[in-house]
Amino acid sequence: MAREIFDAPIPGQSLTDEPGNYPWEHSPQYPTVEDASHVIWERLHREEVIDTIVILLRNGMTVENITRVLVFSGFLNGKFTVDTAILLSPIVAKMVASIGKKAGVEKIKVTNPKVDSTKRLLEVVAKSEDRKVDEEEIELEEGVGIMAKPNKKPKTEEDEE
Repeated sequence: MAREIFDAPIPGQSLTDEPGNYPWEHSPQYPTVEDASHVIWERLHREEVIDTIVILLRNGMTVENITRVLVFSGFLNGKFTVDTAILLSPIVAKMVASIGKKAGVEKIKVTNPKVDSTKRLLEVVAKSEDRKVDEEEIELEEGVGIMAKPNKKPKTEEDEE
């Protein structure tokens, strides 16, 4: 069944809804980082959760991604506030990494690799224009993005003479 184009919330509708419709709009179940970290520690040490985490780590999932899922789902379910979730992230990451280490996972990826988004964007644009990409064309100065000021001085009338 196709979705109707008018079957969407009106802009600003969330500002007029009755407060308290969502779990994160109520008081958190675990108000402190200590309380929340103890609960997460206990839940991470269930047999089925440990097995799932080990499988994810062995298949190349990063500790950062697993941590983000765990912390964000806790926030969405009203277990803790977003501030507590941010403070919990490094603690939960250490918990996940220690589970992987204890299970004997050989290559634990901690963070996602940093991707040069400018290079990737230029490659996508070049492919969409059906032309071959020259490596020289894609090579950019380190630390310079698309919106950075050019290093070249504009030509003046004195330079042309």
